[in-house]
Amino acid sequence: MWLLFKVGPDYIDPTHHEVFTGHHSHNLDIFMTGEDAVIQIFEMYSQGRDISIVEGVMGLYDGIGNEKDNFSTAHLARVLDIPVILVVNAKAISTSIAAEVLGFKMFDERVNIKGVILNNVSSQKLYESLKEAVEKYTGIECLGYIPRNEQLATESRHLGLKQAFEEDNAQKQELFKEIAQNCLNLERIKEIAQEFESSRNMENYAKNRISKR
Repeated sequence: MWLLFKVGPDYIDPTHHEVFTGHHSHNLDIFMTGEDAVIQIFEMYSQGRDISIVEGVMGLYDGIGNEKDNFSTAHLARVLDIPVILVVNAKAISTSIAAEVLGFKMFDERVNIKGVILNNVSSQKLYESLKEAVEKYTGIECLGYIPRNEQLATESRHLGLKQAFEEDNAQKQELFKEIAQNCLNLERIKEIAQEFESSRNMENYAKNRISKR
């Protein structure tokens, strides 16, 4: 059994989580609730689950302002001490993708980037070339790719994406399933998730944080 989370107060992406997986999604928002609360929410709902997946918001380091503790996905990943799988747009790029990934790695070395998935890849041959560049120059393994396919697109409007129940997603679900099986290293992704063990006792961790204030 696995569980999904979304960084921030977003209510649209969780509808897609639920439609595509059949599982309810929970929000994790440091700005709204504070660090201690997101730790408790994450630990509480993750109990008894095989894998918990947290979808980020915007870019990895994008939050409020330019400090590194800015309520971003990276900030949350550090607070929860969880590994990150970075999804990178690979459209119209070659070796420079390694420099892009290396920048994410070096910007804050406290963030544990364990793998990369390349998006918008035009062919298997191109993926192999991009994979070689990323792994050679960054030391981060590539876990697969999402091929360029207009059928995967979701329509947008002024508040963001359309909600999942507004679209017929049956065909898209099958397409995503096929891509995941053929283009992603699902076993390695599972291994990365299973390697994660919380280094804190949640109750003692919260008490220690509060006592220091």
